[in-house]
Amino acid sequence: MAITNYTKEIYGRESSLSNKKVVSSGYVNTPNVISSSAINTVVATTSALISSGDTTEININSIGTSIFDAGDKITLIDSTSKRALFLEVNATQGASDTTLTISEYTFDWEIGKGSFITHTETDLITQYQRKSRGTVGGMAVTASTLGPITYTDGVYNIIGVDPTYVKILPRDFMNNDDADGEALEFRDGSTMTGLSVVDPAQEMLATVNIPYGMTATDVIVYSNSSTRTVTVYELTVDANGLGTSLGSGNTNSTVSITNTAATATNYLLISVNVNNVNNRVFGGIVTLIES
Repeated sequence: MAITNYTKEIYGRESSLSNKKVVSSGYVNTPNVISSSAINTVVATTSALISSGDTTEININSIGTSIFDAGDKITLIDSTSKRALFLEVNATQGASDTTLTISEYTFDWEIGKGSFITHTETDLITQYQRKSRGTVGGMAVTASTLGPITYTDGVYNIIGVDPTYVKILPRDFMNNDDADGEALEFRDGSTMTGLSVVDPAQEMLATVNIPYGMTATDVIVYSNSSTRTVTVYELTVDANGLGTSLGSGNTNSTVSITNTAATATNYLLISVNVNNVNNRVFGGIVTLIES
């Protein structure tokens, strides 16, 4: 942008133009003498008067690059009154556009041709440190979300991911070696479903991984019987032995276990003493918290 007498007028008579740095074509540092703490750099200028009244479009001189997008906050500095107005862009601005679409705004007075359009400094500070709108890497941002990630009450939730629990599915169970017999059976009758053992001496065992960065706190196993014993152990993939008992209880009730954080090798072994071929297990849940 050429620095002209007209530019000097907007800077103020006491401003030293020789100290104003030209950043690039169309960009000039704005003066501190303009009475607003919200101004930093000029991005565009208006190419026509803006009449008083309701307006959704501003005529501008082509910027030459695409800068503004819907939802962006901007400041309009009136070339006549030197007053700053705070507006919101309502559509993507193209590099060669000569109009800027804004959310409807009621102008109380006529805005002079050649008025300055810039960003809002206070809003820029907020968004730089605590971004709450727009996008990051193409992902939409709000005060508590980033694309598929939501942060609520200290917990991160991700679309498509179970962050606070792990489901124990029927496929996660196997039978132990307390009796000879076939693998577990899944009953698929219309009124009778779930896993059952072939021999009442057998127990059901489920292995569950603890996700990285999480700690397992509780286990519940669902069954058609509420009196079957559930025992939870911590095992590792690189060592022999049943490991340490973390807690025990009954089916259909929450079993509180010693808080167990994920490591590179550990996992949970959940033992269910079904004690009868007619006692069935439907599945379960391991509750997690962030480590």
